Amino acid sequence: MKLLHVFLLFLCFHLRFCKVTYTSQEDLVEKKCLAKKYTHLSCDKVFCQPWQRCIEGTCVCKLPYQCPKNGTAVCATNRRSFPTYCQQKSLECLHPGTKFLNNGTCTAEGKFSVSLKHGNTDSEGIVEVKLVDQDKTMFICKSSWSMREANVACLDLGFQQ
Repeated sequence: MKLLHVFLLFLCFHLRFCKVTYTSQEDLVEKKCLAKKYTHLSCDKVFCQPWQRCIEGTCVCKLPYQCPKNGTAVCATNRRSFPTYCQQKSLECLHPGTKFLNNGTCTAEGKFSVSLKHGNTDSEGIVEVKLVDQDKTMFICKSSWSMREANVACLDLGFQQ
């Protein structure tokens, strides 16, 4: 009898009558996520951002008044001040055109215009800055120039980064 079991087992593996498949843990997780249609906004699997809340398994944008009231004031690219970063991000979540600009309230005296001079194309040249309330223009020196300043100038000129 024992010999018959060994023979059947050998026959099963040798002729592949018995189909044994191994599935990795990652494959099972991926199949489950695909089957349930989980995304980066599925709050059943991830935490929502502070400016979002979980409704029926999905992270959705909060309204600005639903964010905490205490925090540091921030300024957005539309020159509007917000009491907290969360309130600005909730508005950005609802209206993607409104982006974070800087900490603190927006001030009118800091407005400026940026242009490029002496370049071969529209996207290169020497950066020229002119404050709105002054007639004098200034050129940016590389010693005081970083990616932060470059991104501000590029955004003002209409480039992504």
